[in-house]
Amino acid sequence: MMQRIVKTLPPVVLPEHLPGETGLHSAVLVDIETTGLSPEKSFVYLIGQIRFLENGERQLCQYFAENAAQESALLSAFFQGLRKTDVLIQYNGDRFDLPFLAKRAAKLGVPCPLDQIRSVDLYKIIHPLKNVLGLIDGRQQTVESLLGTGRTEAVSGKELIAAYADYTESGAESARQLILSHNEADVRGLSGLLSLSAYEPLFHAEHGIPLYRAKAQPYLSFDGTPRNELLLYFHPRESYPAPILGSAHGCMLRVQGDEGIVKIPIYTGELRYYYADYREYWYFPEEDQALHRSVAVYADRSHRIPATADTCYTRKTGDFLPEWNKFQEPVFQKNRKDSAAWFAFTKELRQSRSFFEEYAGYIVRHILAQK
Repeated sequence: MMQRIVKTLPPVVLPEHLPGETGLHSAVLVDIETTGLSPEKSFVYLIGQIRFLENGERQLCQYFAENAAQESALLSAFFQGLRKTDVLIQYNGDRFDLPFLAKRAAKLGVPCPLDQIRSVDLYKIIHPLKNVLGLIDGRQQTVESLLGTGRTEAVSGKELIAAYADYTESGAESARQLILSHNEADVRGLSGLLSLSAYEPLFHAEHGIPLYRAKAQPYLSFDGTPRNELLLYFHPRESYPAPILGSAHGCMLRVQGDEGIVKIPIYTGELRYYYADYREYWYFPEEDQALHRSVAVYADRSHRIPATADTCYTRKTGDFLPEWNKFQEPVFQKNRKDSAAWFAFTKELRQSRSFFEEYAGYIVRHILAQK
């Protein structure tokens, strides 16, 4: 007979904002255990879930099938228990747990409500941050170790499948307890991962990052060359559970606790703006610049030659900031084939708070996009 094991768990400290701006009492944390990775060849034998109660406590409920014949009853009981659920919170569930449940339900003819319930996959929050958090992999246990959830259980999926096979063959209570304990550790661990919500505003950085300070300052490079950099300071919406440190193309992002900073190199010197339609320009070697034919027609012919793609430019001297996909125009380069691009750091931009906030978001997105 399919077993339903219920346990009351003590309250935990929760973040001010839950992932996906989820409502606490309408959310369920869920994790499943299966006999394999393929829903065509394997089945679900255990589903663990946690609900948050009005008094702050948590209720753990586990649905356990002793054999394949009980899977249909397990799915039905779990789905019926979701009637007052608006959100399912899981780890990598969008790729595995939820599709697996839906396919098994369809195969067994069990009505499935999952397409009517919003999903919040915590893995999708952590995956883009893997490098800047220094994670060696994206496994739930690895993330829990980083965040310090206190988890000590570390049974692998392979060991769990072997334990379930042992239980179905021998009825060994020790195997059953191992399985239930692992599932409980997984679903309880999700409570500790809810603090990942602090990182979510980083993924909406296209709207900019609110700053409390922006300044340009000089510094000496490692070889003693004087340079300048732009520093953008911000406070995260809430303290990050683990520090972030990332970089890309000379830019740096560091967030620790409730302090964040973005560092961006300022290039000071001469750069070139290249015209696209070089056949419409003449190049003047003595002035080292190109002029459009409509203007160059009045110049001495002995001082001009037809422009090429490499010589069709005008020069500009000043301070420049880096970009990669036309954040600002016009775009300047050191030479036409240079992958680095820059835009002028003008007086108007230096006085624009909205520019600094939008640019901070742009740089953060660029750093997080690095593989």
